[in-house]
Amino acid sequence: MDHSFEIVIKENIHSMFIGISGLIRKEDLHQFESTLLKIEAVKEISTFIFDLTLLEEAPLLVTSVLMLMQMEARKKGRVYCMPPLNHLKMELSKFGVIRDSETMPIEVPIFSPT
Repeated sequence: MDHSFEIVIKENIHSMFIGISGLIRKEDLHQFESTLLKIEAVKEISTFIFDLTLLEEAPLLVTSVLMLMQMEARKKGRVYCMPPLNHLKMELSKFGVIRDSETMPIEVPIFSPT
């Protein structure tokens, strides 16, 4: 099984996304977190794309990304509206992003509407 991970930053007309793919081994988390803290190119993050499997395999990873996004939101004076991680699966339905398969990418808005 491939345990590699990657960060993909892409920008389109509407928003910027951080996409995370792959399952992350616990041994790799420290490498990922140090890389994550070095991302300075992200000016505004409006959506965090991830697989629900990450909540089971690497909750620390998801928490780290959410913390980064919270910091970015505060810098912009925006309101951070992500639910607590342990309630994330239940809360996803409120965002209208529940899919049939738990391995399909989920898009979660993190900023309140302006």
